[in-house]
Amino acid sequence: MIMANLPVIVYGDFVKRFGDEVMKKDRVCSVCLEAMEKRDEMRELCKCSHVFHRECIDRWVKEGRLTCPLCRSALYPDPMDFGRPDAQTPATVSWTMTSFIN
Repeated sequence: MIMANLPVIVYGDFVKRFGDEVMKKDRVCSVCLEAMEKRDEMRELCKCSHVFHRECIDRWVKEGRLTCPLCRSALYPDPMDFGRPDAQTPATVSWTMTSFIN
């Protein structure tokens, strides 16, 4: 499920989006420690926008690792736990439910 939802991009497109400055600091895949070339296929993580070679992060996930190799944020958004005290308040939940009913 994670690999199906992580976008595959070409590193050159990632550099175009964020500018050439990204090549100075994010040029090495932190899984394999190899340089990223503009033509390499990458996966961009949803929460933190870190990028890794597609094969490297796929192997990382297949080994059961579910966090970013750099910052340890979850690779996939956490489901909302309504049982937690910091979850939505009852007023917010009822407003949300009402908005779907109407």
